[in-house]
Amino acid sequence: MKVLLIGPYYRLLSGEPEYVTEPLGLCYLEAVLESRYEIKILDCVVEGYEQVIYSGKYRHIGLLPSEVKNRIEHENPDVVGISALFFSQATCAHEIAKIAKEIDEDIVVVLGGAYPSSSPEMVLKDKNVDFVVRGEGEVTFSELVEKIEKGEDVYKVRGIAYQKKGEIVLSHERTPIKNLDDIPFPARHLVPFMKYQEMWLKTARKPVRRVLKSFPSLIKYYDAYREMRGHYPRLPLASLLAGAAHSDVASARFITCGVANIGCVLRKTS
Repeated sequence: MKVLLIGPYYRLLSGEPEYVTEPLGLCYLEAVLESRYEIKILDCVVEGYEQVIYSGKYRHIGLLPSEVKNRIEHENPDVVGISALFFSQATCAHEIAKIAKEIDEDIVVVLGGAYPSSSPEMVLKDKNVDFVVRGEGEVTFSELVEKIEKGEDVYKVRGIAYQKKGEIVLSHERTPIKNLDDIPFPARHLVPFMKYQEMWLKTARKPVRRVLKSFPSLIKYYDAYREMRGHYPRLPLASLLAGAAHSDVASARFITCGVANIGCVLRKTS
């Protein structure tokens, strides 16, 4: 079973600042799945960051749709998982879903992140999306991929949404992961970690107005998360420290850590 995890490219208003951090959610999924499946991450922004194309009032940052198509064809995945953290990424995420289905209708397309988690019914109006993973994806996506591989019915998988006979089905809520230390460290060895630090330091100095457009989905998602768990999403401290250790390069003076729309910079003291 081959799984390709994709972080969409950006399409922003001209003059609207971009904000780049490592795709931490995808790295966590990779860490959970890599021992059982052939899995890769395609971050369209970081792999095509120097490529900016203006079209009217918008600018495209990252790999072009034609380049994404070529990569999907090359990887020949059975499952494509697309991360959509923000409403501003929605159009690009759905474009990638369409590309995948045009290549092969049998590719299973799954969307996850704050946007699809908060609006699964809206997302599933797109015939190119087979499943939505709602909320934390480490266990849910793993179980879903396993069911797909075995050809079993997915109705027992908690935390997903899908269409069945024209009706949208929301499975039972997934119980949140209680012990965050049960989650393996993110698979940072499969992404250009140092490049994210370089880009983060460049873009973090700009006003992050783009995040404001995402508040409807983020507030809905994070408030629902807080209601279930009693606090907002957080990462195990050990994971952040692992990120610090991973960036142990002589020339690195800063360590960047990002989760969803939250970022921080840690200054190295030695």
